[in-house]
Amino acid sequence: MDQQLSIAAVVTAGWNPKEDDPLARYAHGGPKAIIPIAGKPMVAHVVDALAQSRYVGHVVIVALEPSLGIRFSVPVDYLPDHGELVANASAGIQYTLAHYPDIDAALLCGSDVPTITPAIVNDFIEACFRTDHEVYYSIVVSLNRAAATSTCTMETLPVGIWCSFAPASTWTTKR
Repeated sequence: MDQQLSIAAVVTAGWNPKEDDPLARYAHGGPKAIIPIAGKPMVAHVVDALAQSRYVGHVVIVALEPSLGIRFSVPVDYLPDHGELVANASAGIQYTLAHYPDIDAALLCGSDVPTITPAIVNDFIEACFRTDHEVYYSIVVSLNRAAATSTCTMETLPVGIWCSFAPASTWTTKR
């Protein structure tokens, strides 16, 4: 990239698995974001990857109570739960645009993608800024439907299968 971009990441973390969801027993009645993976909550892995990206300067977490005491590698801003995913995403992006007016974009990421890496974040941001559009969404090119054991949204498109839980399920909106 020719310029150094400034991105604020919004992490949605408010989904509690229902009893019939295979992940419910690991969440112990709490949000899926706190399920431990390799010794720390899923959401902490996501925040680590975002924080290690060369572009992300701010992290906002929506719908996860600070009282849970999760320790993050960087300072985060917390926003309350707005009841459902779209409202949480909208609140997070509105907050970032109001509180970080100098950012180039807001990146939305789910808290349940612990395999995301700084390289994935950087590659996605760089791919987005190669074109001039308002909103970008990553699509999984190939996915075995049998692998979808948790509640997720899947739709077959001409370019692949869109899946809301995939490791690169992020989107960004540019200013």
